[in-house]
Amino acid sequence: MAAFGDFLRSAMNILVGQGDGAITMPARWPDIDPATGAAIAAAAQQSFEARLKSLLSPETRYEDSLRQYRMRAFARVRRADGCAPELIWTEYSEPFTIAPWYESSGLPPVKIQLPLIDGKFLRNMKPNVAFAMPEDLFNLLQKDPKKSVAGEDSTSNGVSLGLMWLCSFNIPIITICAFIVLNIFLSLFNLFFSWLLFFKICIPIPIPSPKKVP
Repeated sequence: MAAFGDFLRSAMNILVGQGDGAITMPARWPDIDPATGAAIAAAAQQSFEARLKSLLSPETRYEDSLRQYRMRAFARVRRADGCAPELIWTEYSEPFTIAPWYESSGLPPVKIQLPLIDGKFLRNMKPNVAFAMPEDLFNLLQKDPKKSVAGEDSTSNGVSLGLMWLCSFNIPIITICAFIVLNIFLSLFNLFFSWLLFFKICIPIPIPSPKKVP
């Protein structure tokens, strides 16, 4: 089995690790007895489980949508005799589950009000969020994407100013830009999948009249 193990190690270095060299696949695998086969399977399973633990994070709160919960409340009653407050607990509630974030559970959709793009909005528009960027990231964003892909550095001159950059944006404008890009990509994907009717529904509603202050 030592020779078989050496073959697997060299094959891994070439096929998985993209190392140099070539391997010749054997015509047949060597015969092994049941005890050796069970030992190999147990070692492989142990290795897979260790690798899986390093890739998967522990279960977060309410992650299991099938898990059931029961709730109870309590009241802390202050005592007149100066002793510690008394805790009075209710009975447990009926078992319930917590819907995952992607389930609507029959509730109306969350409404996000986009602003009216007119002259007044544009005049009053001010940045209301700022991103602090290190100099390397800022310089990277200033490069020409085509030249960067081709391996040409169009802005790097080897000079560092030793500064950070604070770039401010307007959240409503970012939301509107993201909404426009989303609709463009949805329309393109709809040409192939025809799924737009299933998750985008636009319904005209009357404009609410302004409330009069008495």
